[in-house]
Formats: sequence, C-alpha cells, structure tokens
Amino acid sequence: MRSMKSIASRIGILVLAAAAGCEVNRAIPETDTTPERIATTDPVSIPGPYSIAPDGSVVYTSVPRPNGHLLGTRTGKQLTQAELTSWIEENARKLGGSSVYVRSIIGPYVIDSKYAANADNPRVYDIVIEIWDRRSDQHDHS
Repeated sequence: MRSMKSIASRIGILVLAAAAGCEVNRAIPETDTTPERIATTDPVSIPGPYSIAPDGSVVYTSVPRPNGHLLGTRTGKQLTQAELTSWIEENARKLGGSSVYVRSIIGPYVIDSKYAANADNPRVYDIVIEIWDRRSDQHDHS
C-alpha cells in the first residue's frame, strides 16, 4: 500500500512540475484592424482553379496559387451563380487584395431538394476563396 502512495505522489509531482514549466505564448492583437481598401475600379484577378461553366457545372483547371501575400480566406454559403463574382470581388476589396484563388466550389444544389430548381428555389453554390495581395517586387520573399 505504501508503494502505491509513493508512486501516486511521484506522478503528482511530475504533473505539477510539467505544468509549472509551461508557458503560454499569446499573439498581441493589432490596434488598427481596418483593412486597406482598393479602389472599386481596380480589377480583381480570379484565376481559378475552380469556376462555373455557362451550364452551371463546376469546372476545375489546374493553376498555381498567386505569387504574393495571403491576406485571408473567406467562405460563402448558398450563393447563386449570379452572386458569385460580385461576392468574390467585394470580399477581395474588403481585405485590399488584388487576386483571388478559388480554393473550392461545391454545387450546384438546391436549398429545398424536394423541388426542382426554379426562381423560388435557385441552384446555389458554397465557395471558399483565398485573397492575395501581389508582391510589390519580384525579389520580395517576405
């Protein structure tokens, strides 16, 4: 019985020693979180690799990610085909990006699967995009 208490106390000491040596490294939040906006007249490049064909099907074409700085990732849910491009451009401008890499598009599907697609039950897509800012200098590897 005494050896069990001894083992238990040793395990407790090890756990306490490990916990006392741990340090939490927390990121310091930025004071100014307002993203830089680009002018609405600046073009936003949307190279792919996913896109939607005129018939509404999802098309994949292999393209490399943009050469630049990743500003952020955004997810859109239940967007119609007509809403996709404006949603992509709006999100790119909010983050100050000039290039968008479409990571995935899921669809088309209808919200109410009991009924066929029509004006009241349109075909929709879920999309994930990466927003990039081009490098200002080709030698900039930061």
